[in-house]
Amino acid sequence: QRYINKVMRRFMLSRPDVSFKMISNKKTVYDVPIQELSNRISAIYGENYNSNILPVIMEKDPYKISGFAGNLSIIRKRQGEQYLFLNGRFIHNRLLNSAVYSAYQSLVKRGEFPFFTLFLDAPNHSFDVNVHPAKLEVRFKNEWQIYHIIKSAVSMSLTDIIKVIPEYSKYYLKSKFDSQNEISLPL
Repeated sequence: QRYINKVMRRFMLSRPDVSFKMISNKKTVYDVPIQELSNRISAIYGENYNSNILPVIMEKDPYKISGFAGNLSIIRKRQGEQYLFLNGRFIHNRLLNSAVYSAYQSLVKRGEFPFFTLFLDAPNHSFDVNVHPAKLEVRFKNEWQIYHIIKSAVSMSLTDIIKVIPEYSKYYLKSKFDSQNEISLPL
């Protein structure tokens, strides 16, 4: 059942434009409508994720990166909430996952894993999916170039420290309010 749930999450995240319903032992496990990716993440992992994910967007011709990365409130001690999709297909790639971890390098400790759901769009001639029978592993022609693009895209999302550490922003606003009796928030 755990493996089936894991596979279902991959499909549900890769295709937010499709509704999914999963029933196990006469119990509804998932029932998600067609929705935006951010709402799909919340539907799968809970409302807490809605306010703790940061958009990731970058285009570096011919590559495009999009998706979401979690702030420090949803860091986990175990892997399992890291999703990388290549042209819509879920893949395993240790180097590209390490690009994301590298973007968080100064923010998390070793053995902590950030949440991310990233979509990499790349020309079909730039990679080979025939590395493994399950087609989960991919070999890229310019793997290090893609590594740096992913790292840059995630790093840009993490630059606003107020959004990365939400507890900090609550503390900052509270102390500012206590000292001035009013708050002026930049828009």
